[in-house]
Amino acid sequence: MTDLVIRPTQFPVATVTINILGSGLLGIATGLLAPTALLFQVASGFLGGFSTFSTFTNDFIKLIDHKPITAMSYLALSATLGVVSAFVGYTLVA
Repeated sequence: MTDLVIRPTQFPVATVTINILGSGLLGIATGLLAPTALLFQVASGFLGGFSTFSTFTNDFIKLIDHKPITAMSYLALSATLGVVSAFVGYTLVA
């Protein structure tokens, strides 16, 4: 069971993957549902729970203490790919 715990020196691939997927789905939802009330329910409800900003922050804090270069790479990769994923999702359906 201890093998499943994220070590502070491991790159959190699962969190990055979920957050990028969530960003893409948010872009799709925005393209399909804007400006309806359903967009806010989908965005803040389902996708807010699906993506994991609190986990992202926790992973970043763990990494910054042990591997600052990895932490900064994680931050840059997450932000960049999140925005790109949202843009691609939006342009696919808009």
